[in-house]
Amino acid sequence: MEIGHGGMGVVWLARQQSLDRRVAIKLLLPGEDAMVDLRRFRREARHVQELSHPGVVRLLDHDLDAPEPYLVFEYIEDAHTLAHVIFVERPPLGVALSLASEVADALAHAHERGIVHRDIKPGNVLLGADRRPRLIDLGLARSLLREESVQLTRSGEIVGTMAYMSPEQMTAAPADRRSDVYSFGLVLYELFAGRFVFSGDEHGVVKPLQRLSGVMPPITDFAPDTPPRLIALLARCLALDPDARPPSARPVAEELAEMLLVSGALTAPPPFDIKRVEVSGPITERLPDPRATRRLAAGLTLAATLAGLAGAALLKHARHSPAPPPIVRPAGALEVARRLAARLDTVRGELDERWLAACAHEHAALFRHGPAPAAADLLRERMTALGLLPLLSEFGPLASAYYADASIPEAERWGLRSSLCDVELFELFCDDRGLAVPWPTVRGRAGAWDAPVDPATLDLSGTQSWIAVESWYEDRFREGATGNVAFELPTDAGARRALIWFSTTAWTPGFAIEVLVNRRFRRLVTVDPRAPEPRAIELAARERRDAGAVTRDARATLLGDPSWHGRRGYVATWVPGGVLARDTAVRYRIIALPLGSSGMIDASLRERVVTLWGSGTLTSPASGSQ
Repeated sequence: MEIGHGGMGVVWLARQQSLDRRVAIKLLLPGEDAMVDLRRFRREARHVQELSHPGVVRLLDHDLDAPEPYLVFEYIEDAHTLAHVIFVERPPLGVALSLASEVADALAHAHERGIVHRDIKPGNVLLGADRRPRLIDLGLARSLLREESVQLTRSGEIVGTMAYMSPEQMTAAPADRRSDVYSFGLVLYELFAGRFVFSGDEHGVVKPLQRLSGVMPPITDFAPDTPPRLIALLARCLALDPDARPPSARPVAEELAEMLLVSGALTAPPPFDIKRVEVSGPITERLPDPRATRRLAAGLTLAATLAGLAGAALLKHARHSPAPPPIVRPAGALEVARRLAARLDTVRGELDERWLAACAHEHAALFRHGPAPAAADLLRERMTALGLLPLLSEFGPLASAYYADASIPEAERWGLRSSLCDVELFELFCDDRGLAVPWPTVRGRAGAWDAPVDPATLDLSGTQSWIAVESWYEDRFREGATGNVAFELPTDAGARRALIWFSTTAWTPGFAIEVLVNRRFRRLVTVDPRAPEPRAIELAARERRDAGAVTRDARATLLGDPSWHGRRGYVATWVPGGVLARDTAVRYRIIALPLGSSGMIDASLRERVVTLWGSGTLTSPASGSQ
């Protein structure tokens, strides 16, 4: 059965008999440019294989030398495009932010591997029954890191979908990551507007030539309640000048993730039925006639010359000083925790590693050689100015009782613990500089969630583990580097908690790793390079992925490769079982603490592991039996 059709290929639904599963097979359509299409087909296969992210559709198999070349992709059950979600039923703010954040993170993953999609549009984002968006159709993508032996785009040729092209694409100029950012900005605009705005058909309000001339109605014309921070982000993404846009999708993804946390959508948004609305006919996207786009190129280039790049007015939003500190009064753990959580959300943009780095470098002599109390006073003054110090002091004695209270929703406790990572980073900096933390510490207060853990000391018999090994060089440390790994876990595991852990080599002091699980649970973990080198660990792996090869239900040995250089070790954190999902995504980011080591040589996070622990549901994070 045909389930999709595009300019280059057709997609059929099929069943893979060996694994008894449904798959989507993409076949090439015959045409005048058959050789060019075949080369693009090969590049699409290569690009998808290079990506490992839950937000990118998975390539399961391919045969490009067959009489009829084909690609086999995972089949997404009950699939709808993002266009259907946007235009049939406008999602509420929390759902829209969640979708946008996940798409941006997937696009950022591609950008970090040097891949530019070049055809970002609602029709190329697919959502299944689990409502997780996935990028599809990398047929026009190109690599910025690899020298392409054959140029597939003719000089002056426009590629992509006209309604969502960047200005430089419309004038046949080279497209880079910033072009994808612009196209994503248009998708983001329509997602919050809840209607066609840029579509090239009769539904479109703003035509491509108007965008090229700087004509862009404010999003508030369609969605008056759009948050100011989102308005400012849209202005940056949709700047006519590529240099005025974010350099890649990563800053966009991070800002959307922060907005999602601030909005209170710390858990997956409630499902909304996208099939219950009756429509008069299918929602389709019209593929532009290639000859028409070539004829239009000359006119658009002339329009770009006349319009220039001055038509876009970037919005500026003032950074306001935080509100006065809240009045502290005796209260129970729950009330104090909620006031603390609300305050953390309010000052999130003022409490992060950027301020800490700026403060540390401005007062470097004091932090390195000055009296410890004077150095700690700078951090105390910051917490006081943000209205956090009284709340942290009040919450400290109540923290253990709060996290152990099973009557408080788990998601609420996870949300506060995740938000406190911003404070925890300050504490790690104090530890690294030998300073006393000038408030009751937040580390170690959340019971089993915060319990120190060394995988080498645990009895892993009877547990289930999934292992992903990063490719050579991609596992190497780069300051600020981010990575993503996806695990497909059984839906009936019922784990009370999970261990997320990494094997490390050649790590030095002064660094932390931020771990974000399913965008819901955030942790900061550190490697102790002074600890004795642990033993290699042998365990039963339900699945091990290494260099594209997948081994199932086999024994695996961690830290067992003698070719690795430098001190080896493990770093791990507990995660509540309720955070896990069938498709569990783990994102990690390496943070260099200010004034710490200038860098590491050949340090790596080699093996990424998730181990399910116990059964049932996590009810008390302080219980030692979990």
